Formats: sequence, structure tokens, C-alpha cells
Amino acid sequence: SVKAAFDAINAGTHQGAIDVAILSDTTEVASAVLNASGAPSSYTSILIHPSGGIARTVSGAITAGSPLVSLNGATNVTINGLNSGGNSLTISNTTVSTTAGTSTIRLINGAQNNTITNCTVLGSSTSSTTAAGGDILISTSTGGANSANIISNNNIGPAGANLPTKCVMSLGSASPNNNTGNIIDNNNIFDFFQAAVTTAAGVSVSTNTGSITISNNRIYQTAPRVFTAAATYSGIFVSASTAIPTITGNTIGFGAANGAGTTTISGSSNQVKGINAPSTSTIIATSIQGNTVSGITQTSSATGSGSTSPFIGISVGATAGSFNISGNTIGSLDGSSGIVVNTTSTTANTIGFEGIFDFSFQNLDVINNNSIGTITINNGGTGTTAGFRGILLSGTPGQNVTVNNNTIGGTAANSITDNVVGSYAMYGIQTGSANMTATANLVRNITGNSNVAATVVGSGILSTASTGVNSISQNTIYSLSNNSGAASNSIYALYCSFATGPANIVERNFVHSLSITSTDLTSQLVGILPIAGSGTYKNNM
Repeated sequence: SVKAAFDAINAGTHQGAIDVAILSDTTEVASAVLNASGAPSSYTSILIHPSGGIARTVSGAITAGSPLVSLNGATNVTINGLNSGGNSLTISNTTVSTTAGTSTIRLINGAQNNTITNCTVLGSSTSSTTAAGGDILISTSTGGANSANIISNNNIGPAGANLPTKCVMSLGSASPNNNTGNIIDNNNIFDFFQAAVTTAAGVSVSTNTGSITISNNRIYQTAPRVFTAAATYSGIFVSASTAIPTITGNTIGFGAANGAGTTTISGSSNQVKGINAPSTSTIIATSIQGNTVSGITQTSSATGSGSTSPFIGISVGATAGSFNISGNTIGSLDGSSGIVVNTTSTTANTIGFEGIFDFSFQNLDVINNNSIGTITINNGGTGTTAGFRGILLSGTPGQNVTVNNNTIGGTAANSITDNVVGSYAMYGIQTGSANMTATANLVRNITGNSNVAATVVGSGILSTASTGVNSISQNTIYSLSNNSGAASNSIYALYCSFATGPANIVERNFVHSLSITSTDLTSQLVGILPIAGSGTYKNNM
């Protein structure tokens, strides 16, 4: 067994560079624990791999609260499933438990420079949002950080029909023993879910985690998931005031690693958040770049706006630092994939869909080069108020943000469509209170059916309550439309509510092709509306 091999290494029976070949399937009856090198053990590195040219499985129903495999202060250990020459390796803990610590592979007590790669890692930990658990758990330490570990090229999912709440989790100890410098890269992370658990997450970054890289992973569900209680489903969840995450190149949604199928979430007042980062370091900026959130269908009775909206592609802030949110795709511009939100809310001021929501209140946030398109909001029952925000920044006076080169709306007509007939607004980009530089954004092909006296602003820019200087230039806004029936309705492509005094500038913007279908002749179409304050408006078309 793997336990017997680890026990021999811990006893000093084997030394130096050690090769552990798995020659048959094993069933572990207790945790296989590998300790740090040091008397009596003495090793420089360890390679664990399958051998014999066929698939190997290491499994066990381990006592709740324990891992199947524990790297306890171990360093320079590689677990390599190889996936070549017929060799492959599955590591599976079949224990279903809410007890903290239940996991398949655990890194603990200063585990450093270890690699878990090319494996299938399965588990069924059903621990709560804040409790340690998951298929792979980067855990606590009594001496030294769990650092520089690499989790790459694995399939990480459920042990049989029993789904985990988290596939990969980092929850460490206070500095200097926190988890730092770990990498989660190029894994297939799938089928994590519990119907009544508050937050299910593919990757969960929790307390006492420092720098961490989450990159190029594919995070998805292979079957529909139905919540039985109010809950949040997150592809990636970051909630640690110490966390310095780099989140790049991940794909969240679809029903398979190859981009086929759909992640389908329904039941109760659920929320879906592709990347959810309510708490991060306030010292070093968080980077969220080059990710894709698409291939998702949601049905929800959730109500609210901002952080409580039913669907948010990327949600940041509350107790977080500043962010660089750049180059991400929510849905698609070419129609190759998309997002459907079926809303059953009847509460006023609900926003059914938000592509990017920034609630950090931090100076110098950057939201650049993102794409949002192929979005459909449907009336999934009696909903009447489900609106749309492409980018929503809930700011504070004195905050300065940059929103440049974003595209809201795909190439096809009606790329963003709200089929709900009721009272709501649709804004391409909305900022409140913060001072904004908005340059070269493209907002297009947005269609609504708001039928109560409301404002449908399809602009890249709806600016309100700013007390400082705003610069809105070289934006292009076109093909915004609304069918309001017999109600008065308005489309304002650029809505500028500034303070009196600052040298605001609105220049070289291009607005065309706005339309309203209405029998109420008080409806309005306005290209640029200087609603309040002072500014220079020049060279616009």
C-alpha cells in the first residue's frame, strides 16, 4: 500500500532520491502520511507514479476529518499519474463527510515544492464554505508555509455519485505559516455541488492564503444542478484579506473540458458568480485576466442588484483591494456560446445579469479590454424587473477608475436581449460616484422590452454622482433598441451627470442607430445627455 511505502520512508528504510512505483490497485485503510525529511527519514526527493502499463487506483474510505494521502511537511515530492504508455493514476477518498479536514490529498505543516500532476483526484468532502476540505486541500501549518506547490494537469472531481462542495481549497495558518506561492494550473475541475450548501466552488481560496496562481483551468458541471436553499455557485471563490491571487486563462462553464455542453444551475434563489472575489489583499492589486465565463444556463428567483444579482460573471470587492480586470470574455462576441438567465423575481430594481461588478471602492481600478455578448435574459415565471448591466462599478467619491476598450454586445443583432416585459433598465457600463476615464469602448446590439416608464441606457457610459474629473472619449455606441408597447421609455446613449466645477470632457464619441417601438409619444432618444454639472462636449458625432 501507499501507506506502507510512506511508513518505510518515515522510518528511514529508504534514503536519498526515492522512486515509488505503484504496481497494482491499493485500498488504504488509514491515511498514508509522508513526513518531512529528517531523522529517522532522510530523502532528497520522492517520485510516486503508476507502473506496468495499465491504470492504477489508490482508494479508501478514510476516517472523516482525515486525508487519504497527507504530505505532512514533505518537500520535493512528485505524484505523477504520467498518462503515457497505458499508465494512469486515480487517487480517490470515498468518505462522504462534512467534517473539517476530509480530503483526498492534503498538504500540511510546511509542505513545500511538491507537485501533483497528471492524476485523477476524486473526493466527496461536503464541508461548509469556511471549513477545511476538498479533493486537494492546502491546509494549516505549525512550522513553515505550505508553499511553492504545483497542482497541474489533473482531473479533479467527485468520488462516484457523491459530489464535493470544493475541489481545491487553500485554508492556512497565520503568517509566517500561511499558504503562499502555490499554483493551480491546467486542471479539469468538475461536478462540485451540494444542494443546500451556501457556497459551492471549484477553487476556494480562504483564510491565511497569500499569493496564489489559478490559471488555465476548466471548471464545469457535467449534469444539471438544483439548489434546495438560497446559495451561491462560484467557479473560483476568493475570500481572504491576505490573498494575492493571479487568476488567468480559466474557462468557467460548459459541460465538458472541451467546451461542449452547458453548466445548468437552478433551484431556489441561487446566485451564479463565475469568479467571485469579495475579499483580497488591500496592499497588492489582484489580477483577473484572460478568463472566459460562458456556456451557462441559470434559473433563479434571486432578487437584488450589485453583489446580490442572480448572475455575475466577475464579482469583486466589499473588503477587497484594487483590481486589474482585463481581457476577460463573458459569453461570446461571435455567438459561439452564451449565457441564459431565466429570472423569476418580482422584486423592484432587480438586475438579472451583470457581466462585471466592481464593489472594491479602491482607487485606480482598471477594467479594460473585456468582452460581453450573447446574453439572454428570460422571464422564467412571473419576473417583471430583471435588467442588465455589462459593467457595473459601485464607486465612492474621489475614487478614480479606468474603463477602456471594452466591448459590450456581440457582432449579431440583439446580441444582448432582455425578453422580460416589465420595469427595468439596461446599461452597458454604469459607474456611480467614482471619477472615470472611459476611452474606446464599444457598446452595441442591445435590445430590451421594458414597458414601464424607465430609462434604457445602452451606453458604455452612465456616469452619476462623480465629484471629480471624468474623461469620456472615442467610444462607439449603436443599435440600442427597446420595445415599450404603450409606455413611455427613453434611450440615452451617453448619460453624463457630473459635478459643477471639474473640467470634465466628453469628446470624439460616435452614437448612431437608436430605436424605440412605442405608442407613447413622450418617449425619448438622446445621443448624449449632459444631465447635470459642467463639462466640455466637443467633436462628437
